Amino acid sequence: MRLAPILAAAATMLAATGTTAQEHSVTLKGIIFDATTGYALPEVAIHVDQNLIPAHTDTIGEFLITGLTTDSHTLTMAKRGYGPRVYSLAVTEHHGDTVEIGPYALAPAEAITATISGTVVDSKTGQPVIVSGVYVNGTLADLTNDGGGFTTERIEVLPGLNTLEYRRLGYQPFETRLWAVQQHTDLDLEVHLDPLPVAVPPVTVEARYLREFEKRTHLGFGHLVTQQEIEEQHPFFISELMRTIPGVIVKSGIIGNRVLPTRAHGCLSMRLFIDGQFIETDSSFMPAEQLDFLVHPDNVAAIEVFPSPAGVPVQYNNRGSACGVILVWTRR
Repeated sequence: MRLAPILAAAATMLAATGTTAQEHSVTLKGIIFDATTGYALPEVAIHVDQNLIPAHTDTIGEFLITGLTTDSHTLTMAKRGYGPRVYSLAVTEHHGDTVEIGPYALAPAEAITATISGTVVDSKTGQPVIVSGVYVNGTLADLTNDGGGFTTERIEVLPGLNTLEYRRLGYQPFETRLWAVQQHTDLDLEVHLDPLPVAVPPVTVEARYLREFEKRTHLGFGHLVTQQEIEEQHPFFISELMRTIPGVIVKSGIIGNRVLPTRAHGCLSMRLFIDGQFIETDSSFMPAEQLDFLVHPDNVAAIEVFPSPAGVPVQYNNRGSACGVILVWTRR
């Protein structure tokens, strides 16, 4: 049999090169408490080397981190309402299977803030992407201006890991992260958004909506804002175009303006469709408020407004349309 010499040679090679499968690792145990009261702190996030998925302390302030490899590591301990702490730790082969560290104290502190500035541009053309939503930890913080610029002045952020997201209709959302371990952080970014592919040629879209709307106008349903009217008024927000439309009222919302039918009874917002696609409600504000930053007036070919269900095209007249419907057609 020649198999034995082959196995023996393979074993010799593994012994010479070392086996990463048997690399030494340890389990880290510790406890974190309030520096002022001395009480244990639950739900403290412990990030190892800025790992996106942290460990957390339990109800008695203890934490357990397994599989820590032989190397130098950075531990970041963070909890809202407390100043974060950063520690360096060297794990060597001389450590046993379990290493106990600490105890560590976190002191109550004022909210951690950040000033996040930058520009959002089209990744293909390099042109600014205007009215793009800038989100910090899922909450809309700012909209880009005519030059694609944005600034969030001293906005409160979480100690440790924060998520920054940039969204604009017609573009792939972009996400990055902010690591906040100081009382205030300044961050300057240039964000490149990738445009989504356009599935329908411009002429097809415009011809379709014009034919459909001509049929509806003969029946006296709905109100149309044409591209020529948009260019003549040159509004900064889409909602400004609706102030003169009979049957609707424009009110100030959380971020943009809210468009409502004048005879609204219990209506929070009109249903919104862009190029035939229903726009889902964001958790922080109403659908028709999203219109002001989802689409810039320069990109709109026409708008149809239906203050009541009467005359709403059947494909858009479903549950929720009793509060009215707004159809936006873009210059795709």
